Amino acid sequence: MWPQKISEHLSKREFIATQHRQFLGLQENPPNNIVVQAIEFAQTVFEPARALVGPLAISSGYRCPELNEEIGGSKTSAHKDGCAVDCYPLTVGLKEAYLTIAQSDVPFDQLIWEYSRWIHMGGPKPGMAPRRQLLMIFEIGHYLVFNENDPRFIEI
Repeated sequence: MWPQKISEHLSKREFIATQHRQFLGLQENPPNNIVVQAIEFAQTVFEPARALVGPLAISSGYRCPELNEEIGGSKTSAHKDGCAVDCYPLTVGLKEAYLTIAQSDVPFDQLIWEYSRWIHMGGPKPGMAPRRQLLMIFEIGHYLVFNENDPRFIEI
């Protein structure tokens, strides 16, 4: 069962929100290990990143497997494990936020610049060390190693 707040600045409501209303019941009742993993992610990855760049708006957090499939998410998505958010900063630019987190010691597994609109911040899966992968995506299914000099690395 989800606590109302999974960390100081991240509520259950934000973390499980979806526009796909038919999945709300499943989002509300994940297996207990997902809740534990989400709390760990929020406290060890999300909160330290937020401390560096300020408030972050969440567009996607936990996704039950059915929701993840509905939206075409990766079969190995960290969202399904409660270990990821898609977010954007509210007080600094997207590029500044991405670069600040990338250059920090935040123990992220993946930091993905997605379509110049948001940042995917994923934590390591349980029992795994953070890989600290820096990636970017501009076309569905085509991930690239992050390159700050890529001309598509712009804010829209």
